[in-house]
Amino acid sequence: MSAVRFRPCPPNKNPDLWSGFLFGGPSPRFCFLRAVSCAYSTRVECIPKNQSQFVIASRRRSNLCFEIAAVAAHPCNDPTDFFGIYPTRFEPFHTFIFSLYSYSMKTAIGIDIGGTKISVTLGTALGKIIAQREFSTPLRLEASKAIPQISLIVFDFLKMAQQKKMQVSGIGIGLPGAVNTRLGKIPKSPNLPGWENLPLKEKLSQAFHMPIFLANDANAAACAEHVFGTAKRVSDFVYLTVSTGIGGGIFVNGKLLEGAGFAAGEIGHVPVVTEGNLCGCGKKGCLEAHASGTAIAKTYTWLSGKPVSGAKEVVQRFNRGDRKAIKAFEGAAYHLGTGLSMIMNILNPEMIVLGGGVFKSAPALFLKQALERCRQTAWPEAFKTCQVKKSILKGEAGDLGALSLVFLNAKK
Repeated sequence: MSAVRFRPCPPNKNPDLWSGFLFGGPSPRFCFLRAVSCAYSTRVECIPKNQSQFVIASRRRSNLCFEIAAVAAHPCNDPTDFFGIYPTRFEPFHTFIFSLYSYSMKTAIGIDIGGTKISVTLGTALGKIIAQREFSTPLRLEASKAIPQISLIVFDFLKMAQQKKMQVSGIGIGLPGAVNTRLGKIPKSPNLPGWENLPLKEKLSQAFHMPIFLANDANAAACAEHVFGTAKRVSDFVYLTVSTGIGGGIFVNGKLLEGAGFAAGEIGHVPVVTEGNLCGCGKKGCLEAHASGTAIAKTYTWLSGKPVSGAKEVVQRFNRGDRKAIKAFEGAAYHLGTGLSMIMNILNPEMIVLGGGVFKSAPALFLKQALERCRQTAWPEAFKTCQVKKSILKGEAGDLGALSLVFLNAKK
């Protein structure tokens, strides 16, 4: 861990010119400076001289004890890169100058567009959500009404950030479908009827004059894992989300793999059963049709003859010892394990990160049996060198994914 140390002005130096700021570590860029006086009611003045300098001046004839904390912005404001807190005694009437590259916390605005709701978020490079608003997604002929609604919220968040002296680095947008990230075009998607080629990026660029990044929602969630989560220091990994459906994102050599048609990472539509269950995409035997939350609920209904609202209800029946619920999860685990082994054999990633609602609520048997099936079918070397971990991210993956697009692209 690197150290931040502060020392009093040497007796033979002019305190108004002497800089007592010494730092070490991978990056000299800092996001914020916090000064706290711990000596009774001693007043400390923090005077912003410009964007790269602060002056902290003591105005009492007593020794002061300050706690100074600085968070490094390398590589992405990781809390584990905390430079430390070091109490130091200062002599009276000394002025200390602390040079900073940025005295404000970097933030971004994320827009997560789904088939039922749109969520707009203001968040920091540490993944902390400062403000969030959402509204129902307008569809078909009403789709264009989303642009002014989004713009109003973005304007409010920019005003909020300005009041808090926060720097907004850009806007990230995550949405379903094969998003053309180079042209910023919204694709045709069954989840967003009426949104195809809607000029969202163009309109926001004209209104706010800042960088705007679009990506497929599952790819954005993979970016969130790389910027904020489990795969923060991993160059080659696959993010797999199992929820209502199954999606994914692939990172190779630290870069998101999008594919020639921006359709890479559609892991849910890898065929795992010949002429199997009909998938929502229109094909048969897809992983999504056999191992998603929707598939688990359908399998339970088929086995028991009892309709259920979703996978969560099947979990409840599993916990009560319902044999049909156990069989539903065992079948899904078998097919999920096959899908995991395909990922390992083709890509040989360092890590597979598992996210989505099913992994949050499913019984331990689900992942345990999936990994056992994976071990049986994966190439041994590929299995041994790949870690399979659950996502550690809290909150909505869509919100964090949209935010992460800004911070990931800012590092390029």
